[in-house]
Formats: sequence, C-alpha cells, structure tokens
Amino acid sequence: MRGEADWGALLLRVGLGIIFVMHGYLAFAVLGPRVAAGYIVRMGYPQALADLLAWYLIVVHTAGGILMILGFWTRIAALAQLPIMASALFLLHARQGFFMKGIILDAATGRAIAGGYEFVFLVLVATLAVILIGPGAFALDRPPDRRVSDARPV
Repeated sequence: MRGEADWGALLLRVGLGIIFVMHGYLAFAVLGPRVAAGYIVRMGYPQALADLLAWYLIVVHTAGGILMILGFWTRIAALAQLPIMASALFLLHARQGFFMKGIILDAATGRAIAGGYEFVFLVLVATLAVILIGPGAFALDRPPDRRVSDARPV
C-alpha cells in the first residue's frame, strides 16, 4: 500500500513532466529554435549565447520532462529546469505583474503570449518541491523492492 505523500509526489512529477515536454515541443516545433533564441536575447542574455541557451531549453524541457514522467533521475531532471524557470520568472514575466491577464501580443515577434507570472511561479515552486521530496510512487529512481511496497514518503 502506498502513502498519500507517494501518490502526491507521483502526480506532481508527472504533471510537471508533461508541462515541460509540451514547452520543449513548443520551443522546438512551434516557435522554432531561432524564435526561442530571440526570447532569450530579449531577456537580457548575450546574443552569442542565445542559440546554445535555446537548445538547452529545448533539450532540458523535453528530455528532462520525459525523465520526470518516468521517475528516472528525477531530482537531476528537475534541477536542470531551475535556470530556465527562474529566467522566465525574473527576466521575462515579472514585469507583467502577478496575474495572468490573458493573451498579450509580443511586439517583437507578432505572436500572442500569456501575460503575468503566476503560472511560471507555480511551475518553479512545484519544481523545487520535486527536488526536495523526490519522485514518489512508480518511479524508476526507487529500488525495485520499494516501487511497490514502501508506504513511507520519499
């Protein structure tokens, strides 16, 4: 029998993993690495690092999200997300205010984006929680004898 904390950690890591995979897909397939690099430059990072950081975002969100869903290297995968989420919060969304005000038009790209930082803040805090509490139930990180029978919180 599993404890509530195990199930809560499972839901948290899988939910976040899905969000990260979808944002990796967005950056790669919808926006494209060049547009993602443009956002990175507008956040204040040097142009010389923009392509590298865009690919970091794409790979870490996608691969790290998959690892989180599987519960494999969970804490490392979550830790790798922190620079991306902290940058999004403090360098991109903070000036938009807390509440998501709906969709705003990004003048630089002509694309509609969500304004406000409440979503990014929530994802950042949830990611920190996964780092602290671990993968929870049904994780490949856990020894096989603890995947099914351990009811203790991780």
